[in-house]
Amino acid sequence: MRYLLTFFIFINHLLYSQNIIYVPDQYSKIQFAIDAATNGDMVQVRPGIYYENINFNGKDISLVSDHYFNIGNTQLIKDTIIDGGKKGTVIRIQSGEPSSA
Repeated sequence: MRYLLTFFIFINHLLYSQNIIYVPDQYSKIQFAIDAATNGDMVQVRPGIYYENINFNGKDISLVSDHYFNIGNTQLIKDTIIDGGKKGTVIRIQSGEPSSA
């Protein structure tokens, strides 16, 4: 059931997404991709360790691990790490983002 829900959320987002922004292909940092994103965009992060703290800045975007839609392949999710270096909140969502972000 969980996989089915994930699949439908992904399909719904694809239908309404404006862009898919790839990290690090298009932007070296996740925050740079978020800054460039507009509402409805998806920031897709390739496996790796990203040393940064990020802020959604009020945007209605999706942040996903690369190929998360490959149902049953959780390894790519486990291999995508955001390390805030113990410098505060790693992912900040507090600027009026909708619950869909």
